[in-house]
Parts: sequence; structure tokens; C-alpha cells
Amino acid sequence: MGDLRAIEKSEFLKQKIEKQISSFKWRKEHNQTKAVRTKLISILLAASTTVLLGLKGLNESGQLIVQNLAFVLSAAVTFVTGLDAYFNHQGLWVRYQGTLNDLYELKTDLEYLLVHAAGEVPENEIDQLYRRYQVILRDTNSTWSSLRKEQTS
Repeated sequence: MGDLRAIEKSEFLKQKIEKQISSFKWRKEHNQTKAVRTKLISILLAASTTVLLGLKGLNESGQLIVQNLAFVLSAAVTFVTGLDAYFNHQGLWVRYQGTLNDLYELKTDLEYLLVHAAGEVPENEIDQLYRRYQVILRDTNSTWSSLRKEQTS
């Protein structure tokens, strides 16, 4: 009966790990995409501003239009970098990649334990792996909360 309970626990844990891997993979990719886009937009806007401010040989009205456009682009750079700092997609991307690595390691350890146990799965070892699973999620949630607290202060 103990082995059956351990097998049920291991299946439960395996399903939980798979669900979190899927979730954190999406979150990591989502934040990675947003981080890269934000950086590229900031760079493009800043470079465009620099080019516009460096243009020479324009008549007075043309120069005024270019300066005003450069001013608008400069304000857009400030806005985009402010959003980047607020949402911190890069920080979340890095954190979620770390969480994914931890979950993959946990999954591998569980699979190894099940293969190595050859039908006699030690329930206490499954419980230890479950506690690791909880720590991984708790640490990630703690990091997320810390990032959000930094943004509101």
C-alpha cells in the first residue's frame, strides 16, 4: 500500500511539475519578447533622435519641424524606458529562466528516482522532491513580489 501511495504522489508531482514548466516557459518567452522589443524600440527612437538633431542644411521652417520631431522622439524614448523600468520584463525573463532550469532539474531528479527505485518508490524521497518544488515556486513568487514592490516605491 505504501508503494501505491508513493506512486500516486510521484504522478501527482510529475503532473504539477509539467504544468509549471509549461506555464513558466510561456512566461519566460513572453517577457523575453517584450524585453527585446522594448530595447530595440528605445535604441531605434534614440538613434532617430540623434540623426534628426544632426541634420544640417535645412531652411528655418524645415529645421523647426526636425527639432520638434526630435523632441517628440526624445519624449518617446523617456516613455518607453520608463515602461521598461516599471514592468522589468528582462528581470522577469531571467527569473523565469532560472525557475525553468530548477523545474527541469527537479523533473530529472524525479524521473531518475522512479527509474532507480525499480518499483519500490521511497515515499519520503517523493516528499522531499515535493518540498523542493514548493521552494522553487515560493522563491519565484518572492522575487516577483520584490520586483513589484520596487516598482511601487
